[in-house]
Order: sequence, then C-alpha cells, then structure tokens
Amino acid sequence: MKPTSLSEIKISPANIGIALITKLEIDLVHVNYGLDCNTKKYKGKARSNFSEVEIANIFSSLEGLFLNPTGKKDEYLYFAYKIKYLKKFHLLAFCIHKNSINTAGIITLYKIKN
Repeated sequence: MKPTSLSEIKISPANIGIALITKLEIDLVHVNYGLDCNTKKYKGKARSNFSEVEIANIFSSLEGLFLNPTGKKDEYLYFAYKIKYLKKFHLLAFCIHKNSINTAGIITLYKIKN
C-alpha cells in the first residue's frame, strides 16, 4: 500500500542499466523521519531534512551505473546503494515495480558511517 504522503516528481532520465528512470515516488516524511520498527509509525525526531529536489539530484547521480537488485519480493525489485553526498555517505534504497519500470519508489535515504 502506498503512503498517503507520497509525491511524484519527474526527473531527467537516469539510466541505471536495468531501467531508464524518469519519475520518482517519494515519501519525504519517511525519508526524513524513518519508521519505528515496533510501532510502524514515523519517528518523532527528524534524522534529515532532504527536499524532493535534493533526492532527485542524488538519484540522478546514479546515471550510467549498472545496478543489480539487492532483493526481489512479489513484483518489485529492490536496490540499495551507498552514495557520497555533501562529503558524507548515505544509503539510498529504492524499488521498481515490474509493470512500471520507468518509476523508482524511494524507500529511504539516510546518513551512514563510512
């Protein structure tokens, strides 16, 4: 089920080898707050302050990389990629539905230790 706070943003085409992504689905609340594993509710304290434009720019930096899925469930392929942004490493996780291969759903983006 898609979250109610999900927004769609068109991006410059990003070829990641398995697909040519032209649109992102982003839940900014999830990206910036994260989910509590126990309650499945958003956490109360922000862990980041990304905008849709920043996320689109980060995703677009994947252009030209050939990414292999890190998982598959039902009709989705899942990807996780460690990326350097503003001199810090982040984990970008996204998915692609087999019937909508031009759209990537941003699952999360957060700072990780090197």
